[in-house]
Amino acid sequence: MLRDKRGQALIEFAIILPLLIFILLGIAELGWYFVIRIALSNAATTGAEFAAYEGITDPDLVEERVREAADGVRLRGDDITVLIASYQDKEGIKPKYALVQINYTYRPLVTGNLFRRTVTIKARAIRYYPSAPETAQTEAIPQTM
Repeated sequence: MLRDKRGQALIEFAIILPLLIFILLGIAELGWYFVIRIALSNAATTGAEFAAYEGITDPDLVEERVREAADGVRLRGDDITVLIASYQDKEGIKPKYALVQINYTYRPLVTGNLFRRTVTIKARAIRYYPSAPETAQTEAIPQTM
């Protein structure tokens, strides 16, 4: 009688085990997603601050700084968009801002291989150059690129 119950528990465990493994891998995958998202957000902020506060107007230098800041995330060339913009406001003053946007295509390990799906993680940061007047910081900033 005891032998039958052990066998039943083993069968139930064997049935439930794949589901438990899938759930645990999903939790780990979600954690990795947030690690990448935070790293990309920090990298975009670092790039925008580097451009604005150091007065850099060369997008290649900003892109290089973003790649250094996104440690652990393999960014391809088309993942990063750097925009150094200037425009004239009503008074003829030319405020400048730096906009760094990262669009990273992430392929989840668990569901990505199973369903061939990808997720685009977006990070965006805008910093004004210190010489920009305060009133200019309320002007419209492009929402998409």
